Amino acid sequence: VPGLKERVKSLIGISKDQAVNSENLVENMSEKLGSFALGAVLEGKVVEERYFYLPDEVGAAALVGNQTEKHNCLIVPIFYVVEKTAFSILFLLEDVEEGERLCA
Repeated sequence: VPGLKERVKSLIGISKDQAVNSENLVENMSEKLGSFALGAVLEGKVVEERYFYLPDEVGAAALVGNQTEKHNCLIVPIFYVVEKTAFSILFLLEDVEEGERLCA
């Protein structure tokens, strides 16, 4: 996909100028990945499949916050089956002032 590598680099905090191979990109990306599971009952058995996703620019920016910072929002993945697309829904956990950093 044209431009995908550059977009992923920006989502995980690697500068556009920094050279990185695919293995290093995946290694750096693993810290930012979210996951969810979809399940169904087929022939009396529960079948579950796990999916991993990389949040979009808004979700990635909120996840960049220092782990010692107080979390003021929650990011939840929603999977839209018709389009086979995951979306990140951001919920505020408290009031946030203009200019205040979101930290999930």
